[in-house]
Amino acid sequence: MRDKSLCCLLLPMLFFILCNMAVAQNKPNQDTAQTELFIDQIKKTVVFLQTSWLDFSNGPNQQPQIKSTVGTAFLIFVPVPELAKDASGNGRGLDFLVTAKHMIRQKTPDNQPGPYANKVLVRFNTLAPVDATGKRWNSFDAKVLDERGDLQWFVDDSDPVADVALTPIFLDQTAEYKTIPSDDFATKSFVAEQHVNENDEVLFTGLFTGYFGAQKNYPIVRHGRLALLPGEDVAIDPAKPDKKSQIYLAEVSSFGGNSGSPVFLRLGTLREELTINRKLGYTYHLLGIMRGFFPDEEGKQNTGIALVVPADKILEILSGERIKAYIARAVAEDRAAKGDLKTAEAKFQESVDVLEKQAPESSQLVATLRSFAAMLQQAKRGDDGKGMLSKAQKIADHPVSKAPEP
Repeated sequence: MRDKSLCCLLLPMLFFILCNMAVAQNKPNQDTAQTELFIDQIKKTVVFLQTSWLDFSNGPNQQPQIKSTVGTAFLIFVPVPELAKDASGNGRGLDFLVTAKHMIRQKTPDNQPGPYANKVLVRFNTLAPVDATGKRWNSFDAKVLDERGDLQWFVDDSDPVADVALTPIFLDQTAEYKTIPSDDFATKSFVAEQHVNENDEVLFTGLFTGYFGAQKNYPIVRHGRLALLPGEDVAIDPAKPDKKSQIYLAEVSSFGGNSGSPVFLRLGTLREELTINRKLGYTYHLLGIMRGFFPDEEGKQNTGIALVVPADKILEILSGERIKAYIARAVAEDRAAKGDLKTAEAKFQESVDVLEKQAPESSQLVATLRSFAAMLQQAKRGDDGKGMLSKAQKIADHPVSKAPEP
């Protein structure tokens, strides 16, 4: 990523928020291909990011400089069967915003990823103009660290060099967007079953720093082929040469602004290894997240080879205990809204039990306890609700004891 400001384009707002409990409907992608080109659909899954921070490298007595970098994120849909289907028979679930983890981090003076930033600005397209000039984009701030210093994004704690982070998101009906269903991920098992190899096509879409778009976001699309599917973990972080992670290499040019873009696998009808894809035309599957280009040995030149973090890494985060607690809370709030307080209480307790064990100081636990308290008030159990609020306040009154490290 290279530093470049979007300040001339970004305006404050807002009514779009992260980390709430809004339930989403599945937004079909490939099923609508007959009415909308797939290339247009995938462009609607991405948003643009600007990460800003204060740089104190000039010394404690000097005025800090505002630094920033830009990149890409994309939207996925995770079905939650416990939420059942809507009136139209569509599956319900939760939307998440996904990007490369280094996009929510500051940069050090030598251009390396540093500590987490405080927030990122998300710029997205709207269905209708938002002002008299015909502008069709808007923006909002997404917290990375909250006031207590707690990380608001989910990362893979078991693999610290995995360059992926995600956070719950809700965009209302004024936003123009699509989501990538988690069922459409090209997992390692899918890659093996389909005999995916270095002759297969990939494409990605994301921010191009040479042209963001004045009236709306215009993501660029780049095409290439897989270059290498290593059968072993690879050292990808120069600062942590002893730490290795899963990665794919693709022969596709990645430059500043592309970090965090979704990378798709494009499979045709005829497949090698004597297998046949019997679906007509092409199928597209999320292969992973664009990390950036692979530099030469001196680290000065783009080799034309891009690093892609496998989609499995997203699924590993989604299968984590804290995500399970988040989903349990979403189900609890949905049941409470429908008057099923018995089920709601059980799901709230499930969420609290997990968080008290896994993240007892977290702001996620604070929010869950407060939501639990509101349900207890609804159930006419005011004393129990006050107890939950008191427990939440004790946590909220103190910053996290240890700052989260990338």
